[in-house]
Amino acid sequence: MGFTQRQASGKFTRDEADEFIAALQEAAEEAAADAPPDAPPPVTSRAATPKPAQRTQRDAPLEKFSDEQLAAELQRRGWVVMEP
Repeated sequence: MGFTQRQASGKFTRDEADEFIAALQEAAEEAAADAPPDAPPPVTSRAATPKPAQRTQRDAPLEKFSDEQLAAELQRRGWVVMEP
């Protein structure tokens, strides 16, 4: 897709994001226009649902903290935390 290292980590300026979205929409419109009229709609792939991580000895110290405490610590470090 030609991303820079910064963009590959999910950091876009508003203008970069707008340009990328416009390019994706244009490509989707072109693909739809090139498809035969009786063709089924294209299948979009979804990321496979990750399997639950297996607990390791490294995770044991974290089990003494509540979900709220862990979420608060992640937020303090700049992460965005939300329920699935």
